[in-house]
Amino acid sequence: MVYVGTGNPGELAFEQYGLSELAAYLANNGIVFHAVIVGGGAPSGEILYLCGETGGEALPLYRPRGIREMIQSIAAGPKGVYSLTYRSQLPTDFGRAYLPVEAEVYLMERSGRDSSGYFPPLE
Repeated sequence: MVYVGTGNPGELAFEQYGLSELAAYLANNGIVFHAVIVGGGAPSGEILYLCGETGGEALPLYRPRGIREMIQSIAAGPKGVYSLTYRSQLPTDFGRAYLPVEAEVYLMERSGRDSSGYFPPLE
């Protein structure tokens, strides 16, 4: 996750969800919080805390070296991977039947669907 702003999220930024709750949620889900600070200000303690708790960093946009290293580390970071395990109750015809598999996922008002299949081991 990349925050782009002045570095001061405001007084009400953590009113609904507390700072420690947000940091724990991000860390528990493997989400790294990075901050790109525009303008001449310094990042607030809250922004630095989120970066520190999740393994991210806060960098000024117009620093002499730029933010290339941050972008490269984000691109090289882990990608979301999901693993689905199940045990089929369909008849296998002793390993000769093709068994279909369908999965549908909903996350944050987005969805995805895919289907595949396999031949079970011969019995």
